[in-house]
Amino acid sequence: MKAAKPLELLANLCLGVGSALILIWAYHAHARKTAAAPDPAVGTSLSVSSIDWRQADRTIVLVLNRRCPYCTASAQFYNRLKPAAASRDARVVAVFSDDLDQAKEYLSSLAVQVDQVVAVPAHTFPTSVTPTLIIVSRESKILKIWKGKLSEDAERAVIDSL
Repeated sequence: MKAAKPLELLANLCLGVGSALILIWAYHAHARKTAAAPDPAVGTSLSVSSIDWRQADRTIVLVLNRRCPYCTASAQFYNRLKPAAASRDARVVAVFSDDLDQAKEYLSSLAVQVDQVVAVPAHTFPTSVTPTLIIVSRESKILKIWKGKLSEDAERAVIDSL
């Protein structure tokens, strides 16, 4: 009977280690499948099937998240951005990884008006930083990128680059 105790402990230890290894393998396999796309770069194409880049000379893409305090803090700038964009043949599109209705409700609560709201799975869009502002040409080429809460100088640069 005394030999059974150490043998039982060894068997339980092996089961525990084996289970942990299987869980680690499953986690890494899942992470590889859901890894975010690489960050966007100026000069590359941005592909979002629900956005028609040809609708305007430039499209300003706002990558936002309802739970992002910097997105909320940027709302005043986004309110100024829409009229400035409209006067320069540019559209403003908000991209969320959230549910579309919740995204629209969030924008409405901030009184932010955009031309289009798009919901895309987070792992398919090429940035995880919010807020991110991307200016895209009619040909879907990325012209400029800004990340994070913008300073007043950076906000002016965005308007000037339209």
